[in-house]
Amino acid sequence: MVPPTRYQLEVLVGTLLGDDHIHKSKNILEVDQAAAKRPYVDWLYNTFRNVAGKLFKTKRTRENILNVNTTSSIRFSTVAAFACMEILRGLFYEEIEREVRKTVPRNITDSLN
Repeated sequence: MVPPTRYQLEVLVGTLLGDDHIHKSKNILEVDQAAAKRPYVDWLYNTFRNVAGKLFKTKRTRENILNVNTTSSIRFSTVAAFACMEILRGLFYEEIEREVRKTVPRNITDSLN
């Protein structure tokens, strides 16, 4: 396991407050954003470059009653876990009736000090 820098930890907490998540069994960060957000993903990728895998472009097709929607995204995951991932997973995720949900920790300001 790799210890994150203070800056990486702050960015990690910020991205967990957004759309990205910690993989449920591997304790690695998974980033998956719309292709239009490429500059943001590039910034995140560079922030975590010491533990990041490759960048991937993906296309997904989703169907619903009204239409078929194809979206493009860009994604990466870390290939090594930061030493703090298990702790962050415990702060940001809770299990309710066998379903794991991401939450905003009540003590989030403590994590940033």
